[in-house]
Amino acid sequence: MKTQTANLAPRNAGQLDQSFGDAGQIRPNLQYGLVKVIALSDEGALTYATEQEKGFTLYRTHPNGAPDLRFGQEGNTGKWQFVDNEDALPSRLLLQKDDKTLIIGISMSATGISSAALTRFNANGSPDLVFGRVIIPLPHDVGGATETDGCLQADGKILIVLTDMFAVSGRVSLLIRLQSNGELDTSFGHEGYVKVESPDNRIGLRSVVIQGEKIVIGGNESNRLALARYDLQGNLDTQFGINGFAFFAVADGPIRMSQLIAQTDQKLACAGAINEAVGMVMRFTADGHPDEQWNGGFPALTDTGYPTRWMSLIQQPDEKIVAAGFNSAEATLIARFSFDGTPDSSFSGGLVSVGSAGGVAYAVTAQSAARLIVGGNAQNGEGRAGPIVYGLYS
Repeated sequence: MKTQTANLAPRNAGQLDQSFGDAGQIRPNLQYGLVKVIALSDEGALTYATEQEKGFTLYRTHPNGAPDLRFGQEGNTGKWQFVDNEDALPSRLLLQKDDKTLIIGISMSATGISSAALTRFNANGSPDLVFGRVIIPLPHDVGGATETDGCLQADGKILIVLTDMFAVSGRVSLLIRLQSNGELDTSFGHEGYVKVESPDNRIGLRSVVIQGEKIVIGGNESNRLALARYDLQGNLDTQFGINGFAFFAVADGPIRMSQLIAQTDQKLACAGAINEAVGMVMRFTADGHPDEQWNGGFPALTDTGYPTRWMSLIQQPDEKIVAAGFNSAEATLIARFSFDGTPDSSFSGGLVSVGSAGGVAYAVTAQSAARLIVGGNAQNGEGRAGPIVYGLYS
């Protein structure tokens, strides 16, 4: 397996785009928080949510990072919760075709009970009172949600994956489909639910993506990467991987997935870490086998000399892969890989660091061929970790 070493030499690509926001950055006026979820319109307008104490705030900017004052209250919605007086932890932000914004996440009570939840905002930033705030109903053997993710089907239906790590019967993971109005779609799977169980063990889910006319989910099973594919009715697609599942393990320790994406060619790429020490990006063929065109069928590794983890990844318009995350010593880290999994030398040698020490990147997306958008947190003037959005030259 090829390992990328830390080369943080300053060059143009990967550096702050001074024409975005305030000298390449947007810092919401919050003492504490982070940006974990971001989305872009077809025109490049940016929508993101800050996770903060007891709630989240939705923001929208023009493509250059300037606040869109027509949205909400001078560019933001103010603080919101899925349930009054409960912590709200956004995990996915989705833009619908009608420009409404869905936020999927977890609502957590003071007693530690967590629920999968979602809500929706109109195109102008006002709450969609017809959709309301939805707590997803769960089968009797699932008590809550410790991980959630979601995506949209082409017909506007909403796919949700969740994992309950503390279910009475042991870890339980579900693939759920909702109607576009937030109601459970009982035509999917078994009354709206698919219980995800591999032949060997239970899978902790991290991502769900649409791959053409199929649904692919990704996460971890024991110490392995785990993927599975379903049709749009919720039936396991046995043509994927081996009898519907794909697994990948390494000898160096547990391999963990943070996010899965479907590329434009339907190949599947994921990011995370091995042994919580080395960042990894892995790619599978469209039918669920290690892609030998990517680093010979093995993960591309990033070893910075400190514990490193990739939290998010994106495929650029030129098909290069960008991963964003952190290590324990540097600030936010961004890496770019060529189509074959080798570090992209045009991107500051393949790896750059932005922001202040202690920062973390949770989300990355490509606004255009010329600019990357990264969301996370960074130290502010008071020494606290506050939310931040970076615009970087691509």
